[in-house]
This record gives sequence, structure tokens and C-alpha cells, in this order.
Amino acid sequence: MNFTVKERKETIEILHNSLEEIKKNMAKLKEEGWSDNLFNSYIWKLKDEDIRMIKDKYPNVKIQQARNNSFLFPEPYVFRTQHERVIEGSEIIFKEAK
Repeated sequence: MNFTVKERKETIEILHNSLEEIKKNMAKLKEEGWSDNLFNSYIWKLKDEDIRMIKDKYPNVKIQQARNNSFLFPEPYVFRTQHERVIEGSEIIFKEAK
């Protein structure tokens, strides 16, 4: 007999001002039950419309400047992480029919 467990999760994205801030924030997030970073990278390379949106919605977030002759940072960027956690009490167990 097989059982399937389904659970609901909540997800957040966080913009950070520095690598040091990422370390501090991630320690706090783990204490609160959030996962490690789900993205493959901490860097979000920005297009012009992204820069405008961040400046409007998140004026305290530092936009890192592009670096000349840099393969990794040819355009402005911010530090971004994404985390998830299971919503308590959302586990549903299904018993599969034979």
C-alpha cells in the first residue's frame, strides 16, 4: 500500500544589500524554519525596468553597480535569495487505491 503526503508551502524572496547581510538574514530565516536559498545564485542581474521597480518599491535596497570588463557583473545587480517552508497543519496524507 502506498501513501502520498502533500503539504502546502509558502515562499519568500528577499533582496539583500551585501553578502554579509545575506549571512545574517539566512541565519535568522533558518531559526524561523525557512529553507536554504532555492536559487542557484545570489545575484539578480537587472534590466532597466527591474531597476526602476526596485527603486520605487524598495528604496532601501542597494543596487550594486556593473563592473567594467567583468564577465560576472557586466550590468547592475542586487543580492537576492528565495526560501520556502511548510505551512504547519497543511499535511494531507492520501492512501492510494490498489
